[in-house]
Amino acid sequence: MLPSMRHLSAIVAFTVSVFVLSPAAQPHPHMWIDVGGTFLFDGRVLTGVRFQWKMDEFFSAGVIQTFDIDKSGTFDADEQAKVRAQAFEGVKESNYFTDLLIDNEKMKIERTTDFAADIVKGQVIYHFTVPLDEPVDPAKTPVAFSVYDITFYVDVSLIKVDPIRFQGLTNGSCHFFIDEDRQNPILYGVVFPDRVDLLCGE
Repeated sequence: MLPSMRHLSAIVAFTVSVFVLSPAAQPHPHMWIDVGGTFLFDGRVLTGVRFQWKMDEFFSAGVIQTFDIDKSGTFDADEQAKVRAQAFEGVKESNYFTDLLIDNEKMKIERTTDFAADIVKGQVIYHFTVPLDEPVDPAKTPVAFSVYDITFYVDVSLIKVDPIRFQGLTNGSCHFFIDEDRQNPILYGVVFPDRVDLLCGE
């Protein structure tokens, strides 16, 4: 079974029967997340990464049906809290589908901040921030992240247009490089997740 997804899907009744199937029996994704990332700077030091998850239409429909109680087309504060608790935090045990590498060491994501859920043209978009344990100077300390579900039950990949942004960067000397994460193959070694390396000059 998929323990990381059971929590996520338990509150969306129509998907439960799908999410409890074993990955061996279902070797292809049943859910899709398009990810964008914003590197958050305070001057020249990196303080965190803010992520955007655009959920697929099927999962979005379940979340909207379950949590947009007043059918307003938006999530109010109470609905937002329920979305976070019942349709997002279940993936914490999967490190939020994110390998955040600081000095080539994987950071265990203990918490996220500033969660928000929007409904845009019938699709749910999550926004949340992963704060670093300690700010780092990426000109001196390598920083990278990869996004994937190791079971490939969820296809997690970067959005195609403008996937990476910068906020608070004052000197403009940083850029990024996107490539396949060859160190973490999935689906029996035939699929490679997206990896983003942050590159900054002195």
